[in-house]
Amino acid sequence: MSRLSQQSDGATKEAVRVPPAVLYYGSDKPEPGRRILSAGPVRMVYEAGELRYIRMGDREIVRRIYVTLRDENWGTLVPRIENVLCKSMSDSFELSFDADYQQGNVDFGCRGRLEGDANGTVTFHMEGRARSRFLTSRLGLCVLHPIREFAGTRCTVQHPNGATSQHEFPLYISPHQPFTDIQAIRHQVGSEVWARLDFLGEVFEIEDQRNWTDGSYKTYCPPLAVPYPREVTPDVQVDQTVRLSLGGYVGPYVVQGAESEVSLTLNQEAQAAIPKIGLGYAAEYGPLSTKQLDHLKQLNLSHLRVDLKLSQPDYRLHLKNAWSDADALGAGLEVALVLSGNPEKEIEDLLDELRSIRPKVSGWLIFDSATHCSSADSLRIARKLLSRYDKDAVIGGGTNANYAEVNRSRPHPEDLDLLCYAVNPQVHGCDNSTLVEALEAQASTVTSTKQWAEGRPVSVTPITLKARFNPYSRDTEPSPSPDFVPPSVDERQASLLAACWTLGSLKYLAESGASSLTYFETQGWRGVQGSVSGPNLNDFCSYPGMVFPIFHVLADVQDLQGATVVRTRSTEPLRVNALGLVRNGAFRLMCANFTGSKQSVTVHGIKGRVRMRPLNETNASLAIFSPEEYRADANDTVVSVTGELKFDLPPYGLMRVDGEVATW
Repeated sequence: MSRLSQQSDGATKEAVRVPPAVLYYGSDKPEPGRRILSAGPVRMVYEAGELRYIRMGDREIVRRIYVTLRDENWGTLVPRIENVLCKSMSDSFELSFDADYQQGNVDFGCRGRLEGDANGTVTFHMEGRARSRFLTSRLGLCVLHPIREFAGTRCTVQHPNGATSQHEFPLYISPHQPFTDIQAIRHQVGSEVWARLDFLGEVFEIEDQRNWTDGSYKTYCPPLAVPYPREVTPDVQVDQTVRLSLGGYVGPYVVQGAESEVSLTLNQEAQAAIPKIGLGYAAEYGPLSTKQLDHLKQLNLSHLRVDLKLSQPDYRLHLKNAWSDADALGAGLEVALVLSGNPEKEIEDLLDELRSIRPKVSGWLIFDSATHCSSADSLRIARKLLSRYDKDAVIGGGTNANYAEVNRSRPHPEDLDLLCYAVNPQVHGCDNSTLVEALEAQASTVTSTKQWAEGRPVSVTPITLKARFNPYSRDTEPSPSPDFVPPSVDERQASLLAACWTLGSLKYLAESGASSLTYFETQGWRGVQGSVSGPNLNDFCSYPGMVFPIFHVLADVQDLQGATVVRTRSTEPLRVNALGLVRNGAFRLMCANFTGSKQSVTVHGIKGRVRMRPLNETNASLAIFSPEEYRADANDTVVSVTGELKFDLPPYGLMRVDGEVATW
């Protein structure tokens, strides 16, 4: 890819090479190295002080074992890992490392010792010591359990007093801890094999992390009943162990070798309507330029979301500018009203602005500023007053923050026309793999909401790579330095990984039956294209006139407005996944490689001629800086297929395949 500098009118004049990693995932820092480890029949990955993807055969037993340290505002500290020593054999291993957690007044160090033996027993032991006085909301070992293998399955919990109890991992998202007071968990792996996890050094409990769109259940310590944040003083020591062991008849086993090709299949029978798709208004940049509007018109947007804090006087300008952009795009406004202490007075004042500007509002989302949720009183007041402007006003509510907030404080469906909540994948982790793991849980939020929403439509709004604010912060967060990106901005926004992630999000939310989706913003460093003025700062690569790879994913979906969504199945969904669309006898299959290595893909059941259009490092410059030229059919490859379509996806690459349904 080339990085292009701009003239004052946004035109490009010279090309400079951008490191592939910046195109891949927005940073020139290498991804952390991985080691494949084996313990008898069990295979896993070591990465940056963590064990991940612990599997027996093709079944994942544990998603992740790691040490976490979260500050008083529930911010997750990323450790510096040093002194990694590893002795790995064909069926066993010994590994150790040092981890330092240093941020602000936090200074904590620990040593991890990891072992695996030929019987399939895996032990993760950590000894840590505080070197400063600080507040923490959580400190200790955590274990993640994958939702695909565990949802709805039974387990036996052993408690510290030796008693046992029977439980099920929740099929639908549990608003509170499904079981607590844990010393060990035992569950089936296969018909004749069971796995046991022992937790030593602390009492543990489990939560359903899908509340924050993590793709897992989490066993953690200490229990939430222990007051937090708690003070840690110098020389406080932490000594904890998690041990995984197998029982029953394991039998002969085959240790999985190198990654195999990924198979994709399409289900012609399982179809859902494609959701309405909109973008967020980028308040910090003002109205869109003519060129930016021309780009966005290709997306056929349903709506533009604007957030209005009615206690702040600048909401009037945001409303006016947002409607100007929406009107130019032929889209309605999705208006999120954040109400403070006097909602009736605030909405009365808003009515004067509405009568002056006359925006077309597709829906109102009502939130209280203190709770980030919708109260019955605010919803009642909003419906009464906003009906004066539009007698058919659509009133939505839920939360302006994470799904956990609406799941734990569910509004009465009769007060609402639709249920809504926001999504971001980085409440608990920020690495590339965690972003991908979180995609599957987005579907769980929709299917779980439908269990109690009494038929109300589910609107996921907004969907961002990072949280727009921290709903759990105990104080005002510091203002970011003007030379670096704010905490709500992800350096991956303009990358191929962000495009792959967006495709995965569209797949899971559309297949699960969401009615409306609001992604990112119209421009800037949380957007789908560069802003008029940049930004081009230390940790973010963006130029006026460019579109981000995300843009083309949305454009490919919105090309087929009125299409239905066909369920697709991947044999390795954390590596490659796909979204299928059908309209008027034609199909479109959009595939994404979520990894930093080439993936070989086979799509089963396709015959006849298909058109193929890649988006990867070889043509990213064209797609980003000349989007109209990239989107021309002249760049497609036409091939004939006789039952299986095979192709390779480069690192973080995408592929669009178009054909006739009759050829399936």
